[in-house]
Amino acid sequence: MTEQKKPRPTLSPDRESESGALRIYSKAKQVIADEIRFFLHCFLELKVGPTAAAYREWLRKLAEDRCMVAVVGQFHRGKSSLLNALIGREELPAGISPMTSACTRIRFGSDERLFVQYDGTSSAEEVPYARLAEYVTESGNPGNRKNVLAAVLELPLPLLRRGIEFIDTPGFGSVPEASSSLALPSLPPCDAVLFVTDLNGPLSSAETRYLNQFRGHVHKMFFIVNKLDLLNSSEKDLGIERVATALRREAQANDLRVFPVSAGSEWLEKPPNGGTIFAPNGIDRLIDALTAFLAAEKSRTFLVPALDGSLLLLNEGRSCLSDQRTDPAVVSKLDRFKERILRLRARILSNDLPATAEFPPMKVETAGEGLPSQAPEAKEPDLSADLRRRGCPACLHITLALLDDFVQRQYALASDPQAPFDFAVHSGFCPLHTWQLLTVSSPQGMSVGYAALVDKIAGRLAHIAEITSNSGENTSSLVATSRECPACRLLREVERTYIRRLADFLQGETGRTAFRNSFGLCLRHLEMTIGSTPTEELKRFLLLQSAQKLDQIAEDMRNFAIKNDALCRGIQNRDEKEAYLKAVRQIVGERAFCVPWALDTEV
Repeated sequence: MTEQKKPRPTLSPDRESESGALRIYSKAKQVIADEIRFFLHCFLELKVGPTAAAYREWLRKLAEDRCMVAVVGQFHRGKSSLLNALIGREELPAGISPMTSACTRIRFGSDERLFVQYDGTSSAEEVPYARLAEYVTESGNPGNRKNVLAAVLELPLPLLRRGIEFIDTPGFGSVPEASSSLALPSLPPCDAVLFVTDLNGPLSSAETRYLNQFRGHVHKMFFIVNKLDLLNSSEKDLGIERVATALRREAQANDLRVFPVSAGSEWLEKPPNGGTIFAPNGIDRLIDALTAFLAAEKSRTFLVPALDGSLLLLNEGRSCLSDQRTDPAVVSKLDRFKERILRLRARILSNDLPATAEFPPMKVETAGEGLPSQAPEAKEPDLSADLRRRGCPACLHITLALLDDFVQRQYALASDPQAPFDFAVHSGFCPLHTWQLLTVSSPQGMSVGYAALVDKIAGRLAHIAEITSNSGENTSSLVATSRECPACRLLREVERTYIRRLADFLQGETGRTAFRNSFGLCLRHLEMTIGSTPTEELKRFLLLQSAQKLDQIAEDMRNFAIKNDALCRGIQNRDEKEAYLKAVRQIVGERAFCVPWALDTEV
C-alpha cells in the first residue's frame, strides 16, 4: 500500500459513535470493573494479599478484553474487501489474484500505526504505516518468506473502539500452499468467525472441507455471501438461496446466519437527518448482527464468569476477615456488595446489561465594556479546520485571537511611547489576562510597557492614604475588572462573532459531519451556539452529539482507571490517557481560555 486511502463511512454517522450493542456491553463491563475495584482496594487496605491479587487478575482480564473476529474463506472471495467495507476505509490490499500471504490484525489505536510480529518472537516491530502490503501480500511477501506471524494495524475508528479486533487471514485452497496453510493454524481463539463465499458458483471442495472440519463451531460463524452486485435483481434471490442451502447442508445446521453483501460496491443512501452518504451494500445489517451477537456471547462467556469468580473470592475473603475479627461494619459492607454482584449477575443473564450514571449539565454567563482591543478579528475562520482540532473549536479560535492581541499589544507597549500611558489610563488588564500577557512578554517588554501603570497605581495609593475613609475609594478599584480589561472585551467580541458563524455553518450537512467527527464544544460555547441556532432540530442534534462525546470521554476515563489499577498501563491508548483532560476541556473550556466575567453582574 503506497498511500493512505480516503475514509469512507459505512455506518450512518449518528450510529457510528455508539457501535450498538457493544457499547452497552462495554458499559456493563465497566460497572463490573467498578465493583471489583472496590474489593481490590478494600482487601488491600485490610492486607488480605492473596485475595487482592486475585481480584487484580480479574481486573487485568477485564482491561485486556477484546472481541476477536476472524475473517476466513477461500482465496478470491473478497475477504479483504469485506474488511475494508466493515471498517469503512480501504486499508487492506485487495485485488483480483490471491493477495494475502500473512494475517493482518486490525484493532483500535488513537493514531494510525502498523506493527509487525514475526513468528518465534514475543515483541512487535513498528514499521511505516504505508508499508502494509510489503508484509501481508503475495507480491510483497511471497509465501510469507519473511516469516510474519501477523501485521497489526491500529486505526482510530469508532467500530474498533469497543474492543473489536478483526483478523484478515490468507485464503485457503490457493496456490502456493504456504498461504493456504496459514489460514487456520495461525488463528487465535475467536469470539466470532466471518466465513466469506460468493455467488460465482457452487461451494468448492476446499470450502466444504473447512466446514466439515469446523462444524462444531458453527454457532460462532457468520456466513457472508459476497459479490451480490454481480447478479441482476431477478437472479439474486435464487443465487443467495442456492448458496445458503449448500452452506446449511455442509455445516449440518439449519439456523445459519447468512448475509448477502456487495463489499466492493456502493450506493447512495439518505440518512435520517438529511444529506447523502455512501454505504456498502448489506454491511450495516451485518455489523448490527455481529455486534449484537458479540455482546450477548461475551456477556455469557466472559462477564458472568467474571462475576462468579468475584463472588468466590469475596466469600473466601469474607471468611478470612471473619477469622481476623474484622469490624462487623466492614463485613456488613462486603455482604451488601455481594448482593449487588448477585443482582448484576441476574441482570446480565436476563440480557439487561447495566450502564453507568449520567450527569446533569451546568450553566454560564457573559460581560461589558473596556479599552478597545488591539487586534480585532482579521479574517474569516476556517470552520472545517477548526472542528478537526483536539479541543473546543471556539475556545481554540478565541485563544489564538487573544494570543495575537497579546503579541501585538506587547510590541506596541515596548515600541510606542504613547501606548504604555494609554494602557495605564484604563488600569491595564484584569488579573487573569495580566498573567497571560506575561507568558508572551520578555522582561524588557514588561519593564517598558508596565512602568506607567505601576507609576499610576503608586500615585493612587498615595492619594488614598491622604483622603478620608468616607470617600468610598479603595485599592480594589486600582485593578481592572472584566468590564475595563481590553483582553476580556476582545474575547467577547471574537466569541460572539465566531459563535454566530459556527451556528450558520452547522445548519448544513458539511458542518454537521464535521461536528460529528470533532472534539465537540465546551459547555459554555455549546450553550451559546444553541442560543444562536434557529431550529429546534439543530439544537437537539448539538445536544445529542455533545452527550455522546461526553459519554465516550467518561468511558475512556473509566478504562484508564481500570487498566491503571490492573497494572496494564501498556495497553492504555492515547484517548484513555487524555480522557480526563478532555473532560475538563469540554466542561470548563480550554486552559488558555478562561471566562472571569461570572464575577461581574453582567455578561
